[in-house]
Amino acid sequence: MTLPNSGSLALSQIQSEFGGSNPIGLNEYYRGGANVPAHGNTTGIPSSGTISINQFYGKSNAAPIDTTVGGNQGTSPANGKFGQVNKGIQSAAAGTDYPAVGSWTNSGFTNSSGNASFNITGFTSGASNIAPNTPRFSIGGNNVGPTFAALTGYNTLSGGGLNITIGNAGGTASANLGTQYTPTAFTGALNGSGGLTANFS
Repeated sequence: MTLPNSGSLALSQIQSEFGGSNPIGLNEYYRGGANVPAHGNTTGIPSSGTISINQFYGKSNAAPIDTTVGGNQGTSPANGKFGQVNKGIQSAAAGTDYPAVGSWTNSGFTNSSGNASFNITGFTSGASNIAPNTPRFSIGGNNVGPTFAALTGYNTLSGGGLNITIGNAGGTASANLGTQYTPTAFTGALNGSGGLTANFS
């Protein structure tokens, strides 16, 4: 439970929130130490030096959970012999048929526990002159091995009219995008223009 933002704050309340031993000493509560994790809900608590009770107002042991990403969509020109057109946001090219499109304004998200952070690099749908194709999804870094659900705790990403199921998908390495995941199911498509907000669940 988050500590109060104002009023009286006792050492016992800090201990109830973060744990620790008796007798209670503030030197047990440096950020990044044994009792206080380093995450967004403990920003402002020092990691060394002078420490005071006032630095604990509004703080929480629980890590913040961020499931929302967003940016501005783009549409590529038709590429390759099949006229591949991609819509959505992709921060870098993934071959000649899949150029960078759009731009991320908020690419960061956390896992479902709030203790690991990731960056989305691609969320696109497209079609060629043959047929629509499976949407593309990627995150930064080399995360090849575990399924997306095992890595993040999430199974789906939804936004802009596109819903993809990626929980059981394993990733493949991409030189420019990090790790790409092929959705196991999807509905809808991105329109390739305007703002995009998408949420993991």
